[in-house]
Amino acid sequence: MNAKPSVPSEQATVEAILDHLKGQLSASRQGNAQVFARAFFKRVPAEDLAARSSTAWCAVLTGLLATGMVTGTLRPWNPPPGSAPTC
Repeated sequence: MNAKPSVPSEQATVEAILDHLKGQLSASRQGNAQVFARAFFKRVPAEDLAARSSTAWCAVLTGLLATGMVTGTLRPWNPPPGSAPTC
C-alpha cells in the first residue's frame, strides 16, 4: 500500500506565506525577509509549495533567516554549470 502525503488544510501561496512572515518579524526585518522569500520561492516547484501550509513555510523561512543572522549574512550563490562546490 502506498501512503499518500497529507494535504495541508490551507493552500499555501507566496502571498499567504508573506502575510504569516509579517507577524513573525520586526518591521525592520520584514523588507529583507520578503525579498529573500520571493527569491527563495521562485525556485520552489508548485507541487512542493502545495505540500506544506503557509504556517509551515513561514517556520522554514524564519529558520533560514535566523541562520543568516547568526552567520552574519545570507549570500545567494548560483555556481556556473560544472563547477565544483566550495565550502
